[in-house]
Amino acid sequence: MPYVLSPIITKNLKGLWGEGTPYESSVIYDINSKDESAPPVHYEAHHLKPHSLPHVDAPNHILKNGHSIDHYYRKNKLEAFFGKTLVVRLKGNNFQQHSTNPAIKVWTVTEAELKDEVIALLQNAAQVSGQSPLKIPARVLLAVDDYPKDQNGNHDPNRVVILNEDAANWLLHSNPEFR
Repeated sequence: MPYVLSPIITKNLKGLWGEGTPYESSVIYDINSKDESAPPVHYEAHHLKPHSLPHVDAPNHILKNGHSIDHYYRKNKLEAFFGKTLVVRLKGNNFQQHSTNPAIKVWTVTEAELKDEVIALLQNAAQVSGQSPLKIPARVLLAVDDYPKDQNGNHDPNRVVILNEDAANWLLHSNPEFR
């Protein structure tokens, strides 16, 4: 079953990460234009900022020699964006003050936290299905059970969830499809 991960985006929302408003539109053609050479239509361009909706950060976002997003659009790579996904709901509130920005709190997910949650989910799924232990699918979505919300009911942009290097490596080596 497909799920829409994005909240409703409007022009009056506050932008994230200094991007300004998350959504803007500009008129290209106006049906009420007095310019006789303009087409008799209303036509707008719509601009969405990257952090205004769910998105993928390619490895080159944080790794100097990481793949760019176009790597995943090659033949047989598009499946990275759809299919069975393991939703890992982190429990608790392990957000810590960011070292240089006091407005930001970061939850750095450890290998132990990730393993505990993933293994418990897979064991439960195996019990329910009656199959032998299942493997980690090629897509994992991390969520926080009680994610703090902003005034619009969206997740608080000042709360960031990241994997530490050991957790990321464990995930990468748990399923060759991640690479």
